[in-house]
Amino acid sequence: MIAVQDWKAANEFDSTIVLLFSLEDEYPGKEEALQASKVDNVVGKGVTIHQAAVPGGRVILGPLGELNGDLDDVRNFAETARTAVSRAKSAGSTAPLLVFSRAPDTSKFPEYANALQVSVLGIFQELYVGLQAREAKGKEKVETIRKIGIYYPALPFDKLQSMLQLVWNLEAGKRLARDLGDGDPERMAPVNFADFVVASFKGSPVKVTVKSDRELLEKEYPLLMSVARGSRNVGRHLPRVIHLEYIPEGEVKETLYLVGKGVTYDTGGLDLKVGGIMAGMSRDKCGASNVAGILLLVGLLKPKNIKVVAELGVVRNTIGSESYAADEVITGHSGARVKTMNTDAEGRYVLADCLSHLRTEAIETKAPNPKFFTFATLTGHVVQSIGAYTAIIDNGPAVAIGQSVFIKKNGEMWGDASETSFIRKEDLKGITKSDPSFDVLQMSTGKGRGHQYASLFLAIASGLNKHGKDSTQPFPYSHFDIAGSAVENCDFQFGKVTASGLTAFAASYIFPNL
Repeated sequence: MIAVQDWKAANEFDSTIVLLFSLEDEYPGKEEALQASKVDNVVGKGVTIHQAAVPGGRVILGPLGELNGDLDDVRNFAETARTAVSRAKSAGSTAPLLVFSRAPDTSKFPEYANALQVSVLGIFQELYVGLQAREAKGKEKVETIRKIGIYYPALPFDKLQSMLQLVWNLEAGKRLARDLGDGDPERMAPVNFADFVVASFKGSPVKVTVKSDRELLEKEYPLLMSVARGSRNVGRHLPRVIHLEYIPEGEVKETLYLVGKGVTYDTGGLDLKVGGIMAGMSRDKCGASNVAGILLLVGLLKPKNIKVVAELGVVRNTIGSESYAADEVITGHSGARVKTMNTDAEGRYVLADCLSHLRTEAIETKAPNPKFFTFATLTGHVVQSIGAYTAIIDNGPAVAIGQSVFIKKNGEMWGDASETSFIRKEDLKGITKSDPSFDVLQMSTGKGRGHQYASLFLAIASGLNKHGKDSTQPFPYSHFDIAGSAVENCDFQFGKVTASGLTAFAASYIFPNL
């Protein structure tokens, strides 16, 4: 990706993409575009390509419209940029130049302040090709766009360069998240997943520790290891817990604790997925993948003031003679006794022990201003509720400081949209019973509010419920349920992995500390 000062001298590019609000704007190839509009009504309304006196001799017009409607948002820029670069690629372009006809009027529409960055991120999402395709066929064959130029005269050139460098680093984190999340059940089996993470952080200031000792894991991560029981006789499927830590130079003012669900394949266990719904369950590790991407970005940007600690629970939920079963009561790391209701609700077991470990670490180290986050493709209910969006659910202390609202607002500015959900007092009744043999049900026996129940369960099973608003140590905690947003169009079988939630988190906690 190259910042360009003068589009007229940019002869190294073989096509020019223009994102325009109106055909009457000033932009490269305007005269030819106006002529073309006389014979083609699509020009100025949909993406078109024609010859023009521009770099590459051909211009791809991407009309944005005025973007002043109630339903317009910054994602319109990404969508138009994606369609335009796809058209350029189809035409054989390998080095397109991206040009804006003008900058959006942010005095009227401040939500478009990051239009350029979001457009570039949209292009990266469109051009992404999965790791295994690159490995099998060769990167040169499947990633045919070799370079992209960016011309944006609304910004001083040095600011354009620094902005594009930030986006490039953000894309590096998202690319790692996609590579991990997209890998098939064997390419990213738990052992391979851990190895790939270790290799990706080589030279990074982020410290990576992989926990693999079975005796240690069974003692320290009993809920997670119950999920792993069915796969423990297959070496490459053995569980891994990956601990990542970034410590900034100077004073630490805030400590961010993240946990990611990394179920590399989910058969459902003894509660087997049937009727063809198992296909695509290699994407059930996108929570851990996205957290890994966040930590890679942290290592690249080296933010000040924030310490970032993460744990990735990486397991395979296999059906077998050793698999855990419904009705089992398992004591987690926090000491909470959990009654298993469905082995296909394994993700919350993977998260709970890791979250409990980080809670304990925060207490023991007297971490300054700790905040907790979990990322997981956790519930089908969230897809039924809000479709292809991330749901962010806060505990009491997080609600008190507006944590999910803050993240949602920042995410909207960067095209990483989400919805906020809330835990209600009735939810507690759904996952607790007057039975002294256990403290909490793994999932509710009733219907509805499934993603809210799951978030409350995580707080109880991890011990974070002891750090509510009435505690002397209140810990804000937000859960990201990305089951609907982890892949495009909610298509777990064939949708492209999105790294959802990563950009919103970065905009909220990483970028402000640069």
